[in-house]
Amino acid sequence: MDCSGHSGEDRAAAEEIKDQAAVGNEETMRTVSHHLDNVSKDLSISFPFIPLLFPVLAGEDMVVCGSEQRKHTVIDFVDKINSLKPKAHPNHKVVLWTKDQEVRPKGVIGVCYERGESAALNLPDTAILDANACVLRTVPYRGVLLSSLRHKRRFPSDAALIAFVAATLTNLSSL
Repeated sequence: MDCSGHSGEDRAAAEEIKDQAAVGNEETMRTVSHHLDNVSKDLSISFPFIPLLFPVLAGEDMVVCGSEQRKHTVIDFVDKINSLKPKAHPNHKVVLWTKDQEVRPKGVIGVCYERGESAALNLPDTAILDANACVLRTVPYRGVLLSSLRHKRRFPSDAALIAFVAATLTNLSSL
């Protein structure tokens, strides 16, 4: 185990999957936001990326959990959401995937949980994206700063989605 709570083997496997996702143009963020939109009970949220984005921008911890079969999806999602996250420290190591459920570093991390375990997961003050059931458990966003992201849009790729969100956040910071 290294200082971030996972073995070198886990880190190497996660980096390999991350590289494969970059080559294969994995569309994890679009897919996850689409599925969350389909299962959303709150009809006022037409663009479900806001509830995914808000905890990250607010500096809250987020656990993206999934079974071993969803490892590729979890790693890709954690990597992409971390690209939008403000960086707190240059030495911060992103934990893309770990099987160690006890050690929980700060930030957005990917953790291996089987379907039954992830459904019962309850972590105080932590947003949870359950990739097994495609459910997001977090405090609802009721603000207006991200309201420009509420309009339903279609993006050809995750890269286009990330670029749009980054441009929107850049416009917010220039106000």
